[in-house]
Amino acid sequence: MQEQLGRRAVGQDMRDFAAGFVALQELRELADYDPQAMFSHSDAIGSVEAADRALQAFDRTASEEQADVLALMLVNSRA
Repeated sequence: MQEQLGRRAVGQDMRDFAAGFVALQELRELADYDPQAMFSHSDAIGSVEAADRALQAFDRTASEEQADVLALMLVNSRA
């Protein structure tokens, strides 16, 4: 990341956002591609709550850090 953005690290809130994003993305892929995957109502509620926590963590970060991480995500998704 340092080479791409000139930043050595990100704060804990951004790390929490990223971890939540990855976990939710994995669940989405499971739901989309595994026909045997089953989710309960409480699973769905837990995922919505996890998404809310991730977005709150993202909102607590500085706008410069948000822009850096989002730009990195965009560049890496096209690689």
